[in-house]
Amino acid sequence: AANHLSEHHPSTMAAGETEWYPAVGGLRALLTLSLIALHTVMLSSAHFTMDSSPWKAYVQHPLYGIFQAGGLQVDGLLLISGLLLGLSIRKKYASGYSGNPLSDAWRYARERAVRLWPVLFGAIAMQMLLGDSIVEDSRGYLISLVQILTFTNNLFDVTIHGSFTMTVAWSVCMTVQIGVVSLGVLLCLRKLSGSRRIFELLARILLVVAVAHSLYVRYTLWDLEDGNVVLLGVRPHFGNVQTVHSYKFMSKTFGWDLDRALMDPSMVHLLDEDMDSSHPSYFASINPVAEYAHRYLRKLYFPTMARYGPMMVGLLVAFFLQPHANLAPSTKPPGLVGAVCRTGLTLWAVATLSASCLTLDESNLPQPEAMMFATVALQVTSAAAYGALLFLSLSPVGSFWHSSTVSGFLGWSGWGILSRHSYHVCMFHFRIIMELTCRYLRPASQEQVDFVYTAKVYAMGLIFTLVYAFMVAAVEKPVQSVLRTVLLLPNKTTAGTKKKEQ
Repeated sequence: AANHLSEHHPSTMAAGETEWYPAVGGLRALLTLSLIALHTVMLSSAHFTMDSSPWKAYVQHPLYGIFQAGGLQVDGLLLISGLLLGLSIRKKYASGYSGNPLSDAWRYARERAVRLWPVLFGAIAMQMLLGDSIVEDSRGYLISLVQILTFTNNLFDVTIHGSFTMTVAWSVCMTVQIGVVSLGVLLCLRKLSGSRRIFELLARILLVVAVAHSLYVRYTLWDLEDGNVVLLGVRPHFGNVQTVHSYKFMSKTFGWDLDRALMDPSMVHLLDEDMDSSHPSYFASINPVAEYAHRYLRKLYFPTMARYGPMMVGLLVAFFLQPHANLAPSTKPPGLVGAVCRTGLTLWAVATLSASCLTLDESNLPQPEAMMFATVALQVTSAAAYGALLFLSLSPVGSFWHSSTVSGFLGWSGWGILSRHSYHVCMFHFRIIMELTCRYLRPASQEQVDFVYTAKVYAMGLIFTLVYAFMVAAVEKPVQSVLRTVLLLPNKTTAGTKKKEQ
């Protein structure tokens, strides 16, 4: 889950030139809350035996659909990252650009490291505090750590280089990669195009092509039997993502014997064998369903080229917003046509996002064409819906497209407490919820649907995650200062820091 750029997005702007977009903070907070809900239903349902009547009733319950929201939360957060990057580029380089795109992209990467590494260190510290063994396979752990700190972890096989604590860093890696390349390309374009108008026109054309290409990439990877997101979604049981190694980890750490009926009978004996990473079955999937899930993750979920579309949509929205210099309220009301258009766009966005809350029935799958659309275009479409809401919020007050209703809801000041720490929450919550469900908050019954239990896990997971997020945030500024020195970056000015905090 990732989504690490703050609403200020200081990495591409000089100190003291930061901007705050309340609506962006509100959407980020809502997406973060929804992401926690998604992982809560995944982890709090692991006690059900898959294919049992309680399990089927649970995943068909309307509340389950609302909690999981189609698993599209990260796409919305990627959209936000692209939007903020695009807005900062437009503002900083409105009058021209004469620098070196490569050196500025490299500076951006180092700025991202300063922003992200302290939170990643916090996630690693949490892993150690909760007693996860990081020395059992120290060589493999060290390799994974290097991959995460160089923002490349998502490019490697998750069954080997992932972990319950750090696999969630995949979206961080992806966003940094896309951000570096996008910034470099757009700066080259700004340098080659003379006027601002020409630059923005060419950028829009380029970004439309990029969105179309992202869809084409997913279309080439789509396969009814071996690259179908619907098949991934119909069996979202926690046991379906297990390898022999992770299964043994669950048993050793929590004494949790996940339903052994999930396992391939020929592999059950491996649970009782002592083995290390050199064993040929150490990273093997525990059953055919898990094997399919892992193939999908390697093919369509983690690779940057298969997931970069939503961030391109965010950049595109940024380049279609009116320039910051023209944000003065208009004296002429947009009229009835404007109200109809704004309402229509709002309803489309809400309907599109609500459709993702529908539950799936394995016995009655959609037509192949519908499954192809879901696999190829659903992420970009949902990102466009999130982008539409932000477009309505960030358009100048009094302009044709500005919606005071959407802007007021997303810009509510109450979202701020979560928005300011959303990246921390996204990185920490999964392992904390797993600790709660596996060690402390077992359900009263394993034979009936209990969303009161799910809500309790959600609330406690959110509270503990926020507490730990505040603790990490309280000590990260000194760490960032040291990192800026190590990475040869200038420290932020006092005035700039005060303005940013304000």
